[in-house]
Amino acid sequence: MLSRIKELRAEQKLSLRELASRLGISYTSLGKYERNEQQPSFETIEKIADYFNVSVDYLLGRSDNKIYASFVFETDTSHLKQVFDNAPALIKDHFTSIIDSVFLLSFQNGNDIEYIRLVEQIFDCILKIHQAGLNNSVLPLTAEETDSKYQDFLAKQSELNHLIKQLFYYSKWNSFPSED
Repeated sequence: MLSRIKELRAEQKLSLRELASRLGISYTSLGKYERNEQQPSFETIEKIADYFNVSVDYLLGRSDNKIYASFVFETDTSHLKQVFDNAPALIKDHFTSIIDSVFLLSFQNGNDIEYIRLVEQIFDCILKIHQAGLNNSVLPLTAEETDSKYQDFLAKQSELNHLIKQLFYYSKWNSFPSED
């Protein structure tokens, strides 16, 4: 089950004793984990995964994605493809345009973490505005609840305007506007 420990250890050219010392566990236990003779606690599994910067699922052999973000990306893109494949042609056109825009943003600024964080915040804000407009309640909203949702919407709209201003400044001058 944990045979990947040995592979990861070999990739980093660590001896069994060296890795055990860094993890704060006995080297005999670590050897037994590698040979599947003993099962470590979940805490120990997490410690090993954190040390090698891999997901627990990868360490346990349940996934070939070393990093959790890769797993999420693969899963989400797979679901996105299913939605796309089942969508009407007009929706596919709009969907493609959105994906192309995201690709172009990441391609042109993919190594600029500040830019990527700002784009992520904008998408998050758009999602929250969308969610604020959804009424999942079976019962009609009271005037107070409607007002509260509207106030949430206005706050998110203001945040989105602020983020777009930051994106413009950052794209043009590689710096953020001063807060006046």
